Amino acid sequence: MDAEKRGEAAAAAGAPSSRPGQIPPAGKPTVVRPLPTKTLRIGRAEDNDIVVADPAVSRHHAELRNAAGVYHIADLGSNNGTYVNGQRIPAGMWTPIPPGSALRFGPVEFAVRLE
Repeated sequence: MDAEKRGEAAAAAGAPSSRPGQIPPAGKPTVVRPLPTKTLRIGRAEDNDIVVADPAVSRHHAELRNAAGVYHIADLGSNNGTYVNGQRIPAGMWTPIPPGSALRFGPVEFAVRLE
C-alpha cells in the first residue's frame, strides 16, 4: 500500500449524533470517515477522536495510526477487547490492519476500506 493511498472507515452505527466524531451504538454502517495521518483514539469518553456511545466500549478503548502507509490498531487495555477480523489482539501491541478488515471494539464493528 502506498503512503499516498487514502483510507476510509465505515463505522457501524445508527444515525450520527450532533457531536462530530461521536458514533451511537448498534445498526448498519452509516458514517464514513477518512483514516488519520496521525494517531486517532477510539473510546466512550468525550476526549476521544471517535466517541462510541456504547457502555461495553472502554473510555479509552483503542488507538489507530498510519505508519509509513500501513494502518495499525492497538488495544489500550480495554475490558471487552479489540478485534481484527474476529481475532482479539493483545493489549498494547500495534497490529497491522489489512485492507477490507473488520475492526470490533467490544460489540461495535467498523469496516475498513482503503482506496
